[in-house]
Amino acid sequence: MQSKQFPNRLLLVLGCALLFAGCSSEDYTVVPVSGRVVLDGETPVADVKIVFMPKGSEDDLAPGPFSTAITDANGEFVLKCRDGKDGAIIGVHRVSFERTGSDFSEEAMEEVYAMIDEARSSGDQEALDAANARLQQLEKRRDETVIPQKYFDSRLIEFEVGEDGTSDATIELNSD
Repeated sequence: MQSKQFPNRLLLVLGCALLFAGCSSEDYTVVPVSGRVVLDGETPVADVKIVFMPKGSEDDLAPGPFSTAITDANGEFVLKCRDGKDGAIIGVHRVSFERTGSDFSEEAMEEVYAMIDEARSSGDQEALDAANARLQQLEKRRDETVIPQKYFDSRLIEFEVGEDGTSDATIELNSD
């Protein structure tokens, strides 16, 4: 029985090796990319993760690795490629954002609401106070997020990285 499975397993292992070998080829060029994220033309967007995802095509669905950065207090960023290189690959990218340093999420809010309900039903004032304090923290963090929710979608903004890269990529967001 093992002898019949051996050729099948060998073919599977070889197929996977060829697939992964094809995926690891580096037929892309990474160039330096830095810039600034602003809201309504002037307000710097600080402490958010910006993600540049290379836009694929019919011929090349995965043209290379994505790049990310965290904006500083002035909204400035320097991209770093997922493969460790500074910058981003040449070509068109879809740009999206992620919250950083935040424990806010809708799931966290739901958990706190459940904690409040449980504390109320059990009459545990200490647990109720703790849950209400946590709710206030989450609401404050939610309100501090200056990026409108629509910008967390990677289909909204596209940015083209040229052959020389750029040091002045300005990503302008609108609050409306």
